[in-house]
Amino acid sequence: MSTQITQLINDRGNAVANHFVIYKDGDRYLQSYQSIVAKIETPFKAVILGNDWDYSRTTLKHLRAFLGDALGFVSSTAELRKAIRNGDIEVDNQLAI
Repeated sequence: MSTQITQLINDRGNAVANHFVIYKDGDRYLQSYQSIVAKIETPFKAVILGNDWDYSRTTLKHLRAFLGDALGFVSSTAELRKAIRNGDIEVDNQLAI
């Protein structure tokens, strides 16, 4: 399959600098600058977060928008942390495309 890369679009409909959504083999990735921040695996929409998922408030804001767009709901940062603790969301420090 081919890889498609688009710029992340914010809630105002504007392209977000240095943030990209990458589609590859049916999976969806969020890249923030040079880091892969998240992966949503198909077909079950499993979420895997990269090492830098909570690097900054801005990264968290864009991550939450990315997850909301892909999954249909937006989790708070506290909910994300709880899901990680519960094992519902994996953190992979070596997450790559």
